[in-house]
Amino acid sequence: MVIELISGPNQPSQSQLIASADANGWKSLAVFHDDIPLSWAGVSAKFHSKYMFGLANYNVVLATSSFTRIALEKFWVENGLLAIKTKLSALTLAAEIPAVPRKYSQPINSSEPLRLLFVGSLEPRKNHASLFKAMAWLQAHSELFFELVLVGWQNDVEVLAKLKRAQLIGLPIVYEGEVSDQYLVELYANSNFSIYPSLLEGFGLPVMESCWLGTPCIASAVPALLDQKGVTGCFVLDKVDWFSIASALLALQKQQDILDILNENVNKMELKTWSEYASALLLNIQKYNTP
Repeated sequence: MVIELISGPNQPSQSQLIASADANGWKSLAVFHDDIPLSWAGVSAKFHSKYMFGLANYNVVLATSSFTRIALEKFWVENGLLAIKTKLSALTLAAEIPAVPRKYSQPINSSEPLRLLFVGSLEPRKNHASLFKAMAWLQAHSELFFELVLVGWQNDVEVLAKLKRAQLIGLPIVYEGEVSDQYLVELYANSNFSIYPSLLEGFGLPVMESCWLGTPCIASAVPALLDQKGVTGCFVLDKVDWFSIASALLALQKQQDILDILNENVNKMELKTWSEYASALLLNIQKYNTP
């Protein structure tokens, strides 16, 4: 089974893997996460395209959401791979953080400044710029009644520059950079909300992990996230422009009833464990391994 493979110059080729499986009489299964490197035309786009072509040679491919399953199927069709025998289906990932017991949200008081946490690499797709603009607008037109902590590695110099400008004009943003897993869990515990105004996701794992840690999430309505039952425990943004984000943050600052509902919903969410994911994976293997 191949969890994920980018067909770069230093990786084994898909044909080598398939040939090895055939030589041993094995069937091959791959887990497909997303087509983001290709759809966003980054530096790894050509390798990701090659990777997605190669997946058509596997016996089974399990996409991490219905959205990514459709994306892969569309890629195959658009590239003339119409007669492939690969069994393609969706199997969503788990929300569980290994070795970290599930935690539950505590009541949030709107009379105190809200503490927000944004975990994600500094890159345009994560939409930091819209969040910074929303904060600047709130600071100019209303009371900015929250503070923001950012965690993530510096993946884009322009986003980093926008972060520095936001801090220079006095926005309450603390940038932690890359942190350990232990410290990240502590940051979630010390936050009232996490926020993910991302423009595109393959599954939305950070959102689900936030909910696992009992931290309600403000998240964008990206298709992959809407695949998850756990979205019922989130404040879902209809749009991801700066004004929609500002309006959502203002509502959370002013309406205690919204905070109470989110606090209750995140604790009721049905979140998948990795044991449950493994059981579902085995069922898929058995299903497609039947002669």
